[in-house]
Amino acid sequence: MPGTPAKTAMAAAMSENSKTNTNPANPGTGGGDPMFWFLFHHATVGIAFVSSDGFILQANPELCRFLAYPEEQLRTLTYHEITHPDYLIDSTLLYDKLASGELATARIEARFVRGDGVAVWGVLTVVAVPDTAGRPSHFMSMITDVTLRKRALAELEWTRSRYGSILDNLDDAVFLCDTNHMILYINGRCRALLGWTTEEMVGSYLYNYIHPDDQQAVHDNHELLSSGSGEQPHVICRVCRKDGSWLWLDTYARAVRGAGGEVMEIIGIGREAQKQDAVPGQPTSKIEPLGAPAQGLEDPSSTDPLTGLRNRRKGEDLLTTRLTSWRASAFPMGCLLVDIDHFKAINATYGQAVSDEVLKRVAAVLDDSCRDDDFVARYGGDEFLVVLPGTNAAGTIILGEKLIRNVREVKWTDLGMTAPVTISVGATSVQHNSGITLPELMGILHTQVEQAITSGRDRMVMNTRQIAKEK
Repeated sequence: MPGTPAKTAMAAAMSENSKTNTNPANPGTGGGDPMFWFLFHHATVGIAFVSSDGFILQANPELCRFLAYPEEQLRTLTYHEITHPDYLIDSTLLYDKLASGELATARIEARFVRGDGVAVWGVLTVVAVPDTAGRPSHFMSMITDVTLRKRALAELEWTRSRYGSILDNLDDAVFLCDTNHMILYINGRCRALLGWTTEEMVGSYLYNYIHPDDQQAVHDNHELLSSGSGEQPHVICRVCRKDGSWLWLDTYARAVRGAGGEVMEIIGIGREAQKQDAVPGQPTSKIEPLGAPAQGLEDPSSTDPLTGLRNRRKGEDLLTTRLTSWRASAFPMGCLLVDIDHFKAINATYGQAVSDEVLKRVAAVLDDSCRDDDFVARYGGDEFLVVLPGTNAAGTIILGEKLIRNVREVKWTDLGMTAPVTISVGATSVQHNSGITLPELMGILHTQVEQAITSGRDRMVMNTRQIAKEK
């Protein structure tokens, strides 16, 4: 929505009308519900009416306090002038979606610039207000002040970063796992001993790296800690280096508990064992790299055999790890669920060989369209899960539209298909400390996909109402 130098006639009329409604006890000649105006003036969240040109028509006292502007001055400004430059593109994109009718409501976390020049944080919720014809005529914007929370989180992240620097310089290898055996963190010494990078190990399955003969001992200790035992078990086991050799690691582990006393994570501290004869069993000097996972207590296979993408289990494990991460750097996190349009009809018309090729080509397009830090998984049948760490609502929308466009441009004539293959996409963006669970998130995404399908397919529906769910 472009900001223009002059208000439209509608905006000017509404602004003039709103001046008569400044007394909450007496809405005045401008009309309106007295109860609404009472709540408007006494709300603990900032509220403003914004014209289709981006001008602020009326602001309540809480918004004036939050932005450190008198209302008379706010009425001379557009939302562009109070939005921090780093978030202006995101805000403009969402206002455009609202103005076009593509979205009825939107919610993002953004920074704003006060009248005194200080930057503050707020959760912005915008609702399109329709005219008599049902078209958006102006917007009601609500801002919840989260500046203190953001500062506290930034300080917490700085503290964690400082301790991370300390851990990286220890002489011992340190790793962190969740109670489902997923690796969450490795320090510098661990990287140096094993040769794997952080990106390669974090988010992967612990038993991919443990020798099959030693997995039972590791598993028993892990279960002991996960059960809440106060013990600090000790185990010497073989861990796979990236070059395929085995390293004997003498490791002590302990449980990391949450605020309620529940076991949240397992931390292990180890160093290279000096005496291999102290370890039961004979070591294997060389193995194949981890492209073929070792067979252990659980099947560590994480790849969909048809598309080569991560499979559903691996995708859900990675997503759960991301959702429960305390690292603010992973958020906001964009999530998309992709469904191939009319896939059953493709299978019925052209046969399984062609439909399998469609799945493989769509999978390749999705994977090639994403960054290295993103991950794509085949969620089931003709559905794919795409997760975008560090991606806000606007970035998620951009990537979703890119996926739709790239799939639509694929040529299928070599398969005897004349019509293009299209996808329907459900999308949302999750904030740090949202508290949202995997089932809740997948429920949101499936709802958005269904809306995209029922509204005509070959499109994306973005959920922006539940992206900032707070505990």
